[in-house]
Amino acid sequence: MVPGVHPIRAKKAAYYTDRRLASRIMPPPDPAAWIDRDVRPDDWRGLPPIAPDAAMMQALAEHRAKTEGAVESESKGGGTKSGQPDAKGESEAAADVR
Repeated sequence: MVPGVHPIRAKKAAYYTDRRLASRIMPPPDPAAWIDRDVRPDDWRGLPPIAPDAAMMQALAEHRAKTEGAVESESKGGGTKSGQPDAKGESEAAADVR
């Protein structure tokens, strides 16, 4: 948008209904033809994968335990984060707005 210039209004191009545009439609590529393609060389393919360290794996396990516990408590009716109404008839998100 530019100040002082009216926007251009037009209809979207209907590629499948306009004969002039339909002649340009190409068939989808064949994935079977890609099997024998040469992979472009890069600096990363020859390197071994980096193994995660113990501290990162411990943090991941703790995070998963917390999120799985939160999901289980909500599914059992312990939480209202999912938008379910509480005893007053309003969700936690609605209560936050008040």
